[in-house]
Amino acid sequence: MEDLLWPGPQPPLSHFGVTLLRHVVVSGLRYCCYHLGLPLPESPPTRIERLRLALDGAALSRLLGETAEGRAVRGALLAPDGAAGDGERAPAGAAFFHRQRLRWARRRPPVRLAAPPAAAPVALEHHFRKQLSRALPGLADALLDEILSALERRRRRRRGAALEPCLGAQAAAWTAGRRARLECLGAPDPFTASWAVEEPGVLEPAAPATPRGAKRSAGGRGRFRELYRGVLDGLRPTLIGLGGGACGQGVLGHPDDLFFLPFELLGDLTGEDKPGWVEAAVARNRGEYFGLLREAPPATRAAWAAAPLRPLS
Repeated sequence: MEDLLWPGPQPPLSHFGVTLLRHVVVSGLRYCCYHLGLPLPESPPTRIERLRLALDGAALSRLLGETAEGRAVRGALLAPDGAAGDGERAPAGAAFFHRQRLRWARRRPPVRLAAPPAAAPVALEHHFRKQLSRALPGLADALLDEILSALERRRRRRRGAALEPCLGAQAAAWTAGRRARLECLGAPDPFTASWAVEEPGVLEPAAPATPRGAKRSAGGRGRFRELYRGVLDGLRPTLIGLGGGACGQGVLGHPDDLFFLPFELLGDLTGEDKPGWVEAAVARNRGEYFGLLREAPPATRAAWAAAPLRPLS
């Protein structure tokens, strides 16, 4: 999803990672539309291309194009770097209320996710879903904050303001040489680790990608991608344990095979019998993921490494 949340070149995600991200983003969009008085999407207005999530502009037009408020939100989602267009009008009353509420929400610490128990795969799956459910309200609020901040910036551009690029709080701290919560920086994929556990050298290619003009936004821009990465760090140990347990029971051939199956099929890995389709699906999906990594030139891989510090409009 390059539009509002992850601009520029982004690495491919594992099949579990991209389908989990779709679930979180679509859940968040439904939450945002409800609170802004807009139609709720009946089907996901997203698409997956080369293992990256993107918003579906045509689907959003069908969903949000009938009212001026809906067109404004569609513009914020698809073109946050643009000015507000003719025929757009940001949701006034609801937007004002949530802007005030979210100013305080930014100060609250993120939800702490409990460590996984030493248990069978079925218990670990239950633990994973419980912890994900605990995290979803905060992620939905962060997405709403992103949308409202983008709406405000588009309005200011239409009035002639020249706005600098912005970063989330942790990206801004890291680029300024201050202490940052590195678990909030990294690819939006539980298959890969955040910067909190990466080797220090991995961080070096990211520094030149951030222009001097980029700074932390006064609004909520950058909140979702940083909060989501932090949530993934909390969920990752449970998924690793679940994959190991499924491997021990003979359902998977390798503990990290879990990451090459869709999020929606997680429950199929908790039984004692191996589904007949698992082996072929994992092999096919591994080939797709690692094929995309192999075909990327060094410059592209460097841009992927720098993606968590890429400025937002």
